[in-house]
Amino acid sequence: MPGLLALPAATGGDGELAYALAPELPKGLAFDAEALSVSGTPSEQADAVDYTLTATDEDGDTATLSVSIAVALAPEPPPTADRVPEYPAAVLEHTFTVGLLEALALLAATGGDGELTYTLAPGLPEGLTFDAEALAITGTASSAAEAVLYTLTATDEDGDTATLSLSLAVAPQVKLPEVSIGDVTVDEYAGEAVFLVTLDAPGRDIAVDYATSDGPPDGGQGLPARAGEDYRSTAGTLVFEPGAASMALVVPIIDDLLFEGNEAFTVTLSQPVNATLARQSATGTIASDDFLVSQSTHGPSGEELVPICNRTPAVRDAIVAAVANVPDCALVTVGQLEAITALDLSGDGIGSLRSGDFSGMAGLRSLDLSDNRLSEVAEGAFSGAGALTELDLSGNDVDPLPIDVILEQGEAAGEVRAVIPARAPFAVTLPLEPVNAAIAGPGGTAIRTVAIAAGAESSGPFTLSGGSNDDAAATVGLGDLSSIDLPTGHAGYVF
Repeated sequence: MPGLLALPAATGGDGELAYALAPELPKGLAFDAEALSVSGTPSEQADAVDYTLTATDEDGDTATLSVSIAVALAPEPPPTADRVPEYPAAVLEHTFTVGLLEALALLAATGGDGELTYTLAPGLPEGLTFDAEALAITGTASSAAEAVLYTLTATDEDGDTATLSLSLAVAPQVKLPEVSIGDVTVDEYAGEAVFLVTLDAPGRDIAVDYATSDGPPDGGQGLPARAGEDYRSTAGTLVFEPGAASMALVVPIIDDLLFEGNEAFTVTLSQPVNATLARQSATGTIASDDFLVSQSTHGPSGEELVPICNRTPAVRDAIVAAVANVPDCALVTVGQLEAITALDLSGDGIGSLRSGDFSGMAGLRSLDLSDNRLSEVAEGAFSGAGALTELDLSGNDVDPLPIDVILEQGEAAGEVRAVIPARAPFAVTLPLEPVNAAIAGPGGTAIRTVAIAAGAESSGPFTLSGGSNDDAAATVGLGDLSSIDLPTGHAGYVF
């Protein structure tokens, strides 16, 4: 075995001391003059020998030390006691049930030398199997059996054994719980359909497989929903916790923008474990949350919704081109229209726009109408397009194009509103010029400007007061509209 012998250093002398050891050490040992030690693993026994350790200084003066070194045999390790496997002195009892898939974990022995191996005797009832590796009895018993005493034997590598007694019986088959699944109807935007899978009675170790498929079950009604387009194909196994009466089965739903009507898919249960199937399949109905523009009357902002086919032809064609997989203007849905964010109508030869051409386009951010033949902007042209951040009307027959702003008498006396018949292409603040009058907004607060929200036709009402029979009438007009700067991204028009 390895060892280390530290040697004492000499004292005194001139300068640094150098060390030597003689005679030669036993095989496997070495003298380290720097560390002043003898170390290593001797390979054979050796009697004691006197060695001389010599210290020499820089003048050649020396000093010696006698060291006696011997190599002895290592002591034999004490013998180890024989370890035998052990089991508790008890009889374990278990009753299987005909028709139930079960797994009974058995007790492992303790102690013993090396790895233990296991055997079970006598033979088990039909349908049950002993797994010596997993140390378990598994399977589905096929017939009832009275209790029998079995012996589980653990054997170690020395052949020592320990035994455990097992009393095993098989009870007659009982009525298995019945599994059912119920139908579900969800809106397309719901994100998921949650089916309830139920048991008519609690049980143990109950499981059932499930899988989705396109279309309703045989004989069912509804258009087929398609996996990957309308819902996510789903399959797996539900495992009921002991005592549980129901479980949720979740199928993800895909919300698209296509008008498809209500669609259906099927969830089918199969391969029940420790249960039977009562209702094996269920219908998942996806209720469409989208409608055709041609079947709707109002857009998301409340504006009148003009059918796509009735719009300016260039606008109509651009909308259809912006919607995927829709070949006809009559098939565009409200959701598809709202999802369009940009239209490029530049250079299309458009001579005029129709009221409501962009109605329902609440998501439209960019609209390019440059380089056409427009000479005016029609009333209601920008109705429903209240989210515009880019509007280009430059390069038309009239450049810049004028967008009319007028003041209209309200329903109540003295009430006035500012109106942009084409609808405000952005949130506009208009200056007011009162003559012999005071202008008040909501709550009677004095105002000199009035705002029209993006996409809106008019401002809120404001009131005009002042004037008398002896004085000039109270009037109000619009201030200098040229002071209204178009926001970045807007060009080619003025108020």
